[in-house]
Amino acid sequence: MARVTTPVTVGTTATKLNVAPDNDNTAGQTVNYYNAGTVDVSLGDASVTAGNGILLAPGGTATEQLPPGANTYGVVASGTCKVIVDQVGV
Repeated sequence: MARVTTPVTVGTTATKLNVAPDNDNTAGQTVNYYNAGTVDVSLGDASVTAGNGILLAPGGTATEQLPPGANTYGVVASGTCKVIVDQVGV
């Protein structure tokens, strides 16, 4: 089972967080998110906007199980924020 850990800079437009190629996600994966910045990040699908997704506060963590081919996106209200993305099973 492979593991990929990547810092991703999230901006004011939806940014794809799980960075492994989609074709590597054939059996699903566990994805852990850590907000390494100082602003809230909203998590969701490609249509997520600031404030309408799942809130990831500064210093906060979240974990989800993604089915094959699924993607999660993040967005901030202003500026940028670094999110550490740890993917297991890619």
